[in-house]
Amino acid sequence: MLATKARLLLAQEQLGPARHELGRLGLSQQELPSLDRELELLTWALLLDRKHKHGQALRLLERMLPQLSQPSELPVPGIDTPSESELAMLALIRSGASNRQIAAELALSEGTVRVYLSRLYAKLGVSSRTQALQAAQAKGWLSSGMWLYFLNPLEWNETFVLIYFIVGGSLLMLAFALFVINTFFIEKKSPPQR
Repeated sequence: MLATKARLLLAQEQLGPARHELGRLGLSQQELPSLDRELELLTWALLLDRKHKHGQALRLLERMLPQLSQPSELPVPGIDTPSESELAMLALIRSGASNRQIAAELALSEGTVRVYLSRLYAKLGVSSRTQALQAAQAKGWLSSGMWLYFLNPLEWNETFVLIYFIVGGSLLMLAFALFVINTFFIEKKSPPQR
């Protein structure tokens, strides 16, 4: 509703109120989603024309005409961006997990995993696990980095156990070092004599 109001205000060239509505949405004027722009702009132009605001309708069309032939570069939410579960599934695929292992790790049935994989393949425009990994890497969904270990439930136990022992061992060594320093190197003061 706010986006529609912002679009209407932009079409009426009321930039101040339009910016306010876009701010409430957390968008700037350039980020305003513009699906079916041609139809939308023609609709606004017709509405302005019907309200006998012919000049505004013409200015709107003239201002937007160069942009009408260009495809939108804004991603459509849910189509070009992976969900957390898709990233987790890609991480599991990358680790070589079978459908059964993926199902066990994500608490799903194997049938559900197959459905999710087919949707993921469709989103990436591929037909195999290898192609899915290549496409996801090309889109920047799978950058190499430490985060991959935290997205991959198969790696959690090993990673967290390692971190636990490193941190725990470091704290134990620190406590021992403080004990040694306190015992042997710090001059003990004798209690005051009365």
